[in-house]
Amino acid sequence: MSNAYQELINSDPEWKRNYELIRTLGVESERGMAVLVGAELDRALELVLCAYLAPGKARTELFAGSSPPLGTFSGKINLCRALHLINEDECTALHTIRKIRNEFAHDPDASFANAQIRSWVDILRSNPEQDHKTRFELEAAGLIASLETTAVDQAHGRVYEESFNTWYRRGADRDAKPLKSKEEAAEAYRSKRSDKTAR
Repeated sequence: MSNAYQELINSDPEWKRNYELIRTLGVESERGMAVLVGAELDRALELVLCAYLAPGKARTELFAGSSPPLGTFSGKINLCRALHLINEDECTALHTIRKIRNEFAHDPDASFANAQIRSWVDILRSNPEQDHKTRFELEAAGLIASLETTAVDQAHGRVYEESFNTWYRRGADRDAKPLKSKEEAAEAYRSKRSDKTAR
């Protein structure tokens, strides 16, 4: 790999995550890759939700325990969409990938050559000139990287933007002074991000 390309990858968290994921996924079998993609997306959605929901025991119990309310991939996708933490296209892509993951998880003979799996991959907004396995792989890697960086960042931003409303996060921080406007909230968020970057 050229130094310029390596620098480009290292300069952007999404590019770097994409590259590392594609490299990891590339050595997996079709079945292993589909199951790994599902697990990674499930984990990334949990990161997005945790960035938005108030921290504490109540949040932890949504994801942990014997039968947690948000213990399914489908549940996490739907809640992220209901809270507008992902858009409609991302929601459709995630549910499509979930179906493909389930097919591979439950059928040892599943393959990207299967008509049903190919039809699901065709729903994804990827380059139709590439083979179905590559299209699935690239779409999934892009989604994982986007959720881990952009969506998590926006979820944190939404917390600040909405925190001036009295109903929002009531009781999450008793000592916090309410913000007077979305503009003040946005400025508080920018300051917090600058502090984090400086460390």
